[in-house]
Amino acid sequence: MTTISTTIKIQASSKQVWETLMNFENYPKWNPFITLIKYSDSTHQNLEVLLSPSKGNSMKFTPQVIRNIKEKEFAWQGKLFLKGIFDGYHSFHLKENEKGETTFIHNEKFTGLLVPLFQSTLKTKTIKDFEKMNTALKHEVESLTKA
Repeated sequence: MTTISTTIKIQASSKQVWETLMNFENYPKWNPFITLIKYSDSTHQNLEVLLSPSKGNSMKFTPQVIRNIKEKEFAWQGKLFLKGIFDGYHSFHLKENEKGETTFIHNEKFTGLLVPLFQSTLKTKTIKDFEKMNTALKHEVESLTKA
């Protein structure tokens, strides 16, 4: 198992951060890492996600939404081919503090047979892509709150 975790403080309420984070339609405009998210069925439990890492090829997959707690947490579980090969539990957590700012926590826990082969890449390149997304989210939310 390998876990990567990143955080960033955003000068906005968790409601404002949540609205931007859940507006999947706008991801191509501001998100350099997750360039597409759309629902693939009417129950809104399955997603279609396109990851565009800064180094490497884009990857499309269809994870299942595991948690969706308004203004607090959104998470999905995905897999490569079959469960147990290369699985990821991807989550976004929002924690608002007394100052009206929100700490955005972006995590993924990887499990499966192939994880040891990619551990170095996950802990170097993938974590940088998480950080780029976090920074882009911060800029997007803060620019919207100032408008």
